[in-house]
Amino acid sequence: MIRQILQVRGGYVNRRTLYDRLATRSAGRIPAALPGHLPAEVDYINNAGRPAAVSVRDTDIPFLRYFDSAEFDQAQGALDHLDLILKAKEGDTGAHKELRSKAETALAAISPHFSGVRFTENEFVIPSTTDAAYPEELISNKGAVLLALIKQGYPVPDFSFLTARAYRLTLKEREKHIHDAVYNLEQLTGQQFGHSEDPLLAAMRCAMPAYIPGVMPTYLNAGVVESAYDALTRRYGNEAAVRIILNNLRNILRALDPAGYEKIRHKVRPDLGHKDNQTLVDELMTMIRRKDPRLITDPYYQVVFFLARAYEDYGDNLDLLRTFMRGEEQYPTMIFQKMVCSALSRRSYAGVLLSRHARTGTGMSLESARSVFGEEIMTGGVLTPETTDFLGRAEIREKFPAVYHFAPQLIALEKYLRAPVTVEFAAESDLFALLQLNPAELTGIGTLLSVMELFRQGTIAEARIRELIKPYHIRQVESEAIDPGSLAKLPFFARGASVLPRSAVSGRVYFSASAAVTAKENGEKVILAKETFAPTDTPVLSRVDGLVSLTPAAIHVVQTSRGHGIPALLNLEESGVSLDARNKKLKSADGQMINEGDWVTLSSKHAVLLLGQAKFTPARFMRYLEGEKIDLTAAEESLFKSLAAAYRKYQKLAGGASEASNILDLGSLIRLILVEMRNEKKEEKKAALANAWFEANPEAYVDGVLAAGLGDHHSQFVIFDYLTLDKKLKFYKIALARCEKEKRSGYSAGSFMLGRFLAGEMPVAFWRVFSPKEIAQLINEWVLCQKYRGLLEMVGEREVNRARKEIEKTGLKDNSLFLHTGNVREFMTLKLTGISLADVKKAIPPKSDRYVAEVLGLLAQPYTKFYDFYANWDVQRLIELCERNGVPFPER
Repeated sequence: MIRQILQVRGGYVNRRTLYDRLATRSAGRIPAALPGHLPAEVDYINNAGRPAAVSVRDTDIPFLRYFDSAEFDQAQGALDHLDLILKAKEGDTGAHKELRSKAETALAAISPHFSGVRFTENEFVIPSTTDAAYPEELISNKGAVLLALIKQGYPVPDFSFLTARAYRLTLKEREKHIHDAVYNLEQLTGQQFGHSEDPLLAAMRCAMPAYIPGVMPTYLNAGVVESAYDALTRRYGNEAAVRIILNNLRNILRALDPAGYEKIRHKVRPDLGHKDNQTLVDELMTMIRRKDPRLITDPYYQVVFFLARAYEDYGDNLDLLRTFMRGEEQYPTMIFQKMVCSALSRRSYAGVLLSRHARTGTGMSLESARSVFGEEIMTGGVLTPETTDFLGRAEIREKFPAVYHFAPQLIALEKYLRAPVTVEFAAESDLFALLQLNPAELTGIGTLLSVMELFRQGTIAEARIRELIKPYHIRQVESEAIDPGSLAKLPFFARGASVLPRSAVSGRVYFSASAAVTAKENGEKVILAKETFAPTDTPVLSRVDGLVSLTPAAIHVVQTSRGHGIPALLNLEESGVSLDARNKKLKSADGQMINEGDWVTLSSKHAVLLLGQAKFTPARFMRYLEGEKIDLTAAEESLFKSLAAAYRKYQKLAGGASEASNILDLGSLIRLILVEMRNEKKEEKKAALANAWFEANPEAYVDGVLAAGLGDHHSQFVIFDYLTLDKKLKFYKIALARCEKEKRSGYSAGSFMLGRFLAGEMPVAFWRVFSPKEIAQLINEWVLCQKYRGLLEMVGEREVNRARKEIEKTGLKDNSLFLHTGNVREFMTLKLTGISLADVKKAIPPKSDRYVAEVLGLLAQPYTKFYDFYANWDVQRLIELCERNGVPFPER
């Protein structure tokens, strides 16, 4: 019935899934249909010479996948099996009987691996077969997504978690759980690490509760040791086996001896032939044997080694991780996952699939490379992966069968994440394995077009639009853009960690806030670079065009970057960059210098700082939107037309969002006022919105403030300052009651925000509303905030970030604070109320800071200690203060 098999494509099938499906059908039942499962398909040429296609069962894949094998028996066996399938579909009982017999034989062969298997599941170890739901804090963001997808039937390779809770155990306590996690994966796959006949290969993926790409390590082909080499050759062929072994040895050496690895790193390339790869295998094995030979003979020892290195990476990158995580301390999860071999043959490849084109939002996009492992694409090992843009999947049917087969699932995945998606995948012999799913990081144009299209289709609600379209997206649409081609021509200076995806800026670099402001006032494009940033820099950050922090602990930079859409690069010191502030020079690890005022270019997509000025393409879209006649190609005109419609629709919805009833939370209010209304000249309009939202949502406002982080002071203070006095009073009444009930203060009360709001002059009427106890609470919050700000000035933001746990534990109560009449004068309006400060002192809550009493003691002094009554100008200040507050001039 058939002459030739052209393609066998489908989703990656786990061996345990095969067993379950074979056993279910053997029992006379039909396997459950899951939303993430698509039947495999075969393209073939029939006896009439015409192309045809047929759907087949997952259990047929092992009989069909080697249709193009050089081994005659395998290739002919695939043809014969497909012939049986076609005959059975036409009602041939003999063919149906033979297929059933083959299935029973396969079941008998695989059953010993899975019959009676029991998995370990507890707070430290969890298998992918679990029926329970677990929080991201325990199994990571990546793990939670994979667990949800595998339950829905998506082609996710089996995995087992060593949860975040294991991190806090001692090595001895942890050892049992490591073995349990490995045992789970061995039971899931029916294979064993280091087995001489059927060895297990695993990917060890370290992940955090928050999605933080590119920080935590992945070790592919873990568990490969010498006893498994021959079996790998029999399974994959000599060339693919050597690639697997080389990848494993490279990962070991890189973690074991970084200096030694650097000496040979340039030799390890994905484009090398088999002979060169074999030579490298011999060289790396020799280097590893000198250091620790057990790493290539004992698979469990190797796994424990990789885990220890992953935990070390977590510790080394803790400053950077804390910068992005915010909130509670979070720990890493290790995901042990069945390895998919994308370096097997030309029918195997790894890549990234985007449901929407990154630049245009139209169609789909694929970045891939053949005969490589996925990490070589994700980490830049493949410098030029193949990019394929396509409007419909039919365009890639011949070249990328596995992606063609999976592409229809992108619609469901967009509904699942309520966003355009990025799928990291590996294809093994045209079988698609889903390795990771994340919201797609697109350009401003791509985001605006794709998100508004999802809204039009009904995939997302209006509120989700404001969550997906960030300030920097609109900034990119409205501003001139850097020509991507010009970036490749600029000299490399250093690598860092990006805050925003897919953004770039060129500007002159300055090393102090004052110099940056002066340059900005002169009309320059400005990039502000500092070793570390303090809260006092915050008002300047939103005025510049780009930000560079040598240290990773740049909380204020992250918040400003995200909130205002300003490209930022962190942690350049990791690349060996140093700042000579005295001589105003930035020095790279290889000795290159950047002088203050030099042009530099920051690329978020590539996470690099480049020397020189990139070429800009004019902001033609805004001119087009205003009706100006612009020369456009047919493709550009079509894009601009769609973009204009999406932009106008978004602006209309954003305008509607300015109604207080449409604002979801305090974060949305802050973004709306500080970013989307940044060009609104009437401050009273912003104030009216802030007050209206507070009036409708006082408890939610307090929730938002108490949940604030260390980088939120500036934005939170701006909104609070818009509130009328009655709203401020209501806020503090609610907040103080909540803090007393929940035992919050200082860091735990919105990261010192309650004290920050008291900065400046509160009117006399403000203090008269509060009881002595409440006044003592307020002064306590002010004291803690002063200590925090003093600590920042003294040691810098980096040290505060490292000491975050200690700050939370002690509340800074052990830190000293220099008090004098100058800084206590902020409470002069409290003194003018005539409230008994002695009563306030008596009402100080038991666990308040010791300096609260000192503040009250200073305030109790005569007015002559605060004002020079022999200096008319100083007396005039007190007179004006009294007049503003409607109180009589006090006695000296």
